[in-house]
Amino acid sequence: MGALNISGMNSGPNSSTVSTPQAEMGPRFSSAAFDHSITTTLAAGPLNDVGLGLLGSPYSCGYTNRFIITAATNSGNGTTINGWDARTVEDGFTALFVNPSTTDPLIFTHLNSGSLPNNQFSNENAGSVQIPPLGAARCTYIINKWQFA
Repeated sequence: MGALNISGMNSGPNSSTVSTPQAEMGPRFSSAAFDHSITTTLAAGPLNDVGLGLLGSPYSCGYTNRFIITAATNSGNGTTINGWDARTVEDGFTALFVNPSTTDPLIFTHLNSGSLPNNQFSNENAGSVQIPPLGAARCTYIINKWQFA
């Protein structure tokens, strides 16, 4: 029997094609087009369980995939966020957090008890993650926690 080449096309006179449905491969990720975006300015915080109450409409948990959040002007101390609303977020959902502030960072704390457990950030090295002025970072919801890449 002929070999199956990488593109899935047959090669050789007696070869066969094996196909795997794309819909069944891996977790579902949000669109890279950022077609569901919110722009807002948040207070210095600390802010727990940020979601509909602070962001307003058209925010949709698990659907909005880009958050342009201007950090509070706070003498360079920025905005501290202890948790992000994850009520209807599916495992593997990815969002982009953007900080257009030119002076202050966005700070995401590690497993802060001020936020509901499923809304918390689980950060590498158990420390806070900072998005610097004019910076951006992707965050993925993995096993009931938000995690920055």
